[in-house]
Amino acid sequence: GHVFVCDRQNKRILILDASAKIHREIPLEHPDAIAVHPKSKALYVTTRKGHYHAGGDLKLLKFNDWSKDATPSATVPLCPVQAYDQPTQLAVAESAQGSYLWVAYTALPARIYRDKGAELELVKDFYEAGPQRALDLQHMVADPKTGAAYISDGWGSCFRVADWKAPQFVRCMQDAKTPLRALSLAVDQRGRHLYGHADRSPVARYKLD
Repeated sequence: GHVFVCDRQNKRILILDASAKIHREIPLEHPDAIAVHPKSKALYVTTRKGHYHAGGDLKLLKFNDWSKDATPSATVPLCPVQAYDQPTQLAVAESAQGSYLWVAYTALPARIYRDKGAELELVKDFYEAGPQRALDLQHMVADPKTGAAYISDGWGSCFRVADWKAPQFVRCMQDAKTPLRALSLAVDQRGRHLYGHADRSPVARYKLD
């Protein structure tokens, strides 16, 4: 019956009751995402500071009891923050083996932490789980004829995924030495063209096949 709000402007977590009245406030700078344990009063929060012109960091915090605690019982540094301003993704899941916290960010592939009471233990890092290292994927378009997907990231790099039985991000190239750069993409399946628009550049047309 409570609502938890990340109030970044006023540097607090705001907890409202069922009638939308303020139940309590937890002072906290840069709150970004919240997950509440389904069976206890444990509260998990990420804090995110930093932007393109000033670096910062991303942290994961745990409060043992959101109804009375004012300081976190555990803090886990996650990654630097500089070029991105997207929010964190955060969720808690309960299983027979305990409580697990999922956290992800644009520059941080998903991680799973186990809540061990006094600490948050990393049990899986999806960056280490497989061979792929493509991050910050922003835009995708599919070729209806072949089923291949063309994907661009926030820095203008483009990738092609064609073999869905063994998918790999393969860098799109204009020739053997020149990467194809674009922030947005479009496919002309009849004319067999790929259109790309790079940062502050004209739209370019490439032969798709």
